[in-house]
Amino acid sequence: MSGICYLVGAGPGDPGLITLRAVEVLRRAEVLVYDALASQTFLEWVRPDCLRIDAGKRAGQHTLAQDEINRTLVEQTRAGRVVVRLKGGDPFIFGRGGEEAEALAAAGLRYEVVPGITSGFAVPAYAGIPLTHRDHSGCVAFVTGHERADEGSKVNWEALAASGATLVLFMAVQHLGSILRRLVAGGRPAETPAAFIHWGTVARQKTLRGTLGSLAAEVAASGLGAPAIVVVGEVAALQDRLAWFERRPLFGRRVVVTRAFTYQNRLRQLLEERGADVIDLPTIRIVPRDAGVDWSRPLPPSDWLAFSSPNGVEHFFRAYLEHHDVRELAGRRIAAVGPSTAARVRDYHVRVDRVPAKFTAAALAAAWPEEDAGQHVLFPCGARAGHDLEEGLAARGCTVRRLEVYDTVPEAGDAQGGMQRLQQEGADWILFCSPSAVDHFHDLGVAVPQGTRVASLGPVTSAALARHGLVVDFQPERSTLDDLVDGLPSAG
Repeated sequence: MSGICYLVGAGPGDPGLITLRAVEVLRRAEVLVYDALASQTFLEWVRPDCLRIDAGKRAGQHTLAQDEINRTLVEQTRAGRVVVRLKGGDPFIFGRGGEEAEALAAAGLRYEVVPGITSGFAVPAYAGIPLTHRDHSGCVAFVTGHERADEGSKVNWEALAASGATLVLFMAVQHLGSILRRLVAGGRPAETPAAFIHWGTVARQKTLRGTLGSLAAEVAASGLGAPAIVVVGEVAALQDRLAWFERRPLFGRRVVVTRAFTYQNRLRQLLEERGADVIDLPTIRIVPRDAGVDWSRPLPPSDWLAFSSPNGVEHFFRAYLEHHDVRELAGRRIAAVGPSTAARVRDYHVRVDRVPAKFTAAALAAAWPEEDAGQHVLFPCGARAGHDLEEGLAARGCTVRRLEVYDTVPEAGDAQGGMQRLQQEGADWILFCSPSAVDHFHDLGVAVPQGTRVASLGPVTSAALARHGLVVDFQPERSTLDDLVDGLPSAG
């Protein structure tokens, strides 16, 4: 089959704003050509064997010139590959997607356009600025600001000034002063509200409000630069009342996550939903482990399966279901430490029979009823899991068989750039969710920056932090990710 190139809009920055169609073609991509402004999160949807080419387009800094990008798209598509050209925003709105489509069409190659949510309306929305409003504006103009607003400009600034439309300026940072002066000279009042939105739709978003006459000086004084969207018009004044994104409880807080890395990490999602700027600094990696079990044979007889972590659940079922049907577990009851572990069990359509009131392995053993004493328990767990559950159940006459189905190993390198960000930018919080994450963080030799507070998921992790001389500033009463994240704003 002949190759095809998809010109894909990744949206304005927030990964949640990418379209389903975009994700679909990313998963099929054999070659990915992507811009610097597209979130690295999108790479999670790409196959491991996909050839990734960083076009690296930033304001004034291009890893590849546009002609080179066009040539790459043509060559890779002509070779019969599925090529995805991933661009921030929408490819056909100031994204040079039209030029890339022309190159592909001229070469007689197949291509499709996958529109994206443009930053032109998404970024103002995240700042609390509606581009149209019955009382203020019934017209919107998207305008490029990449060239000086002098007499040679292709943009008719006088006509835009006289139109009364809401103006949305793309790529206007470098020439902002000359553009705004030209609008005033064209008849738009200098008192017209205006807004500058830096890194819109992500946790680094910052909005400056001013007027047509004052905004350029305010931006220069702030030191903010690209990427940014500028909004000119009466609607910009509504930002004071309608701002929502920058008012979330953890907005402006930089939080380090030391868990094993995945873009679908629930802790990361909870933090981002509350507005935190998340730094991924994974100190551990979860790997499967030979538990000494021939998974093709029936499990050893037991009355109970006991899980102390979601990782134990996932690695047990992944190995077991390669050879068996989940219905073969009938007759065994299931115990789980904490709601997250129980939820992971239910993901496999298995009911959980017992969850202790306190979410620790020791609490599960302590609450084990007398009528279940002497029973046989299989305990799928990590190689570094503690022995509280085994010892506690043994004291009640139970026979426990430990199945070490996964291990935590040190994460090598700094693939996510978290260590560099922590050292350069600092952080408000650093979160630890397991003793192994604490131990490997210590082994990395990374110092907790001055002013950074430490949060622990539970008492076992707190004990590990204490062994390494780290003071715990916050530990939730219940050892759940929701309680950990929800407690951060009030804890400082």
